[in-house]
Amino acid sequence: MRRVGGIILLSAGLAVGMYATLTGQSGTAGNQRAAATAKPYTMWRQYAGGAHSSFAVDNHGGARAMVQHLAKQGFRRIAFVAGPQDNFDADQRLRGYRDALAEFLPGTEPIVLEGAFDESSGNAAGHAILAMAQRPDAVFAANDMMALGCLFAFHQAGLRVPDDIAVAGFDDIPLARYVHPSLTTIAVDIAELGGLALRTLLAGREADMPRDVRLIAPHLVARASTRGARRDSS
Repeated sequence: MRRVGGIILLSAGLAVGMYATLTGQSGTAGNQRAAATAKPYTMWRQYAGGAHSSFAVDNHGGARAMVQHLAKQGFRRIAFVAGPQDNFDADQRLRGYRDALAEFLPGTEPIVLEGAFDESSGNAAGHAILAMAQRPDAVFAANDMMALGCLFAFHQAGLRVPDDIAVAGFDDIPLARYVHPSLTTIAVDIAELGGLALRTLLAGREADMPRDVRLIAPHLVARASTRGARRDSS
């Protein structure tokens, strides 16, 4: 039977127990022997600091770029729909939102709503925003699916996006460009992430692998859902 020459782990929510098993850290002799014959690599930052090379999307930097974009467009009350509390990507995107508010809109209070990275939680957040006495003028959701849920809630309520309220997401899923209005988002190049991991794995078969965390920078994709703020930037 041929032995595995390397493993690439791609999961934002990979259980620690599974990671320990695959990397031989669970303590069993069988797992340790199996790990000794392979070179596993995790691609997500929550496992940084271990014995394996790690790759991650710069979620914090992406969220910062989105808040900066919204501030430049003239939006001042920017709400954030967060992802699951136990999700590393969601945590970094929330941190980026908070840091960017302090940097680009000092003195502005964060407006954070709970979400679960799905359309229904985004729709619920949208309805919660509609019920606010003083609505935000922009909503940044931690992923595109929640942004689409918000967008649907606002359409149902008769709000015009972005004239009455702007909406933005994160991930640049294929549907983002086909909804109306098309969704401003942060694009994550998963193909680049996977390709870099594979090239690193293949290049390091006969050499020691780097143990650092390498961040892949996402980029802003500005579309119709955040254009034309109602007020100037003063």
